[in-house]
Amino acid sequence: AEPAPLLSGVRHRQPEAAWGPPVDTAASLRASCAVGLANLRHPDALDELSRLLADPEPAARAGAARALGATGSEAALPLLRYKLLVGDESAEVVGECCASLLTLAPAAALALLAERLDSDDAPAAEAAALALGQSRLPEALPILVAHAEAQMGPARRVPLMAIGFLRTREATDHLIQQVAEAAPPVAAYAVAALAIQRFDDAVRARVDRAVADREVPALTVAFEASFHRP
Repeated sequence: AEPAPLLSGVRHRQPEAAWGPPVDTAASLRASCAVGLANLRHPDALDELSRLLADPEPAARAGAARALGATGSEAALPLLRYKLLVGDESAEVVGECCASLLTLAPAAALALLAERLDSDDAPAAEAAALALGQSRLPEALPILVAHAEAQMGPARRVPLMAIGFLRTREATDHLIQQVAEAAPPVAAYAVAALAIQRFDDAVRARVDRAVADREVPALTVAFEASFHRP
């Protein structure tokens, strides 16, 4: 509950000798202190997090984005929206911005992230899709389904994986339908997306049956690889 060490740590830098320029090894410390300040609802938290969101180190920027979601404050929303719109070279930072937006304002974030799915920046689009899946919001399913159907070939892998993250009955039904009816490569992506539920015997049995009915060797291989249980 004592903020002084966090206020010190959120700005701490520790350059270490390396081949070439020194490496700042305190980025993860700054990120952790940022989350601590957010959890404390410290009055200077937003100022410190806005500074950290422009940090040279991706780990620190990701921590700032994560901490903005932890503030629980709508005052953090403009910072997150701005960072998402200007982009970042790190997909992790983009993903944390998406996740924090979904935490603070789910309805508004769904619309914004749906727009980002069509971004020319492929890593940003993938981060938005995965964040929608990890949100576990039922309203994300039609957004992800539409996005997946608009993609061709390997581009369907990420939105199908995001649908798997939802783990709702409707999301599972959709993926099993893809296993049963889609072209074999897409069906294999759906099998991989369902593997997150490989310890659910009912889901495993449904996927096994859908794969067996197709009689496609590649799908059998995908099922055995994805649903292997040690």
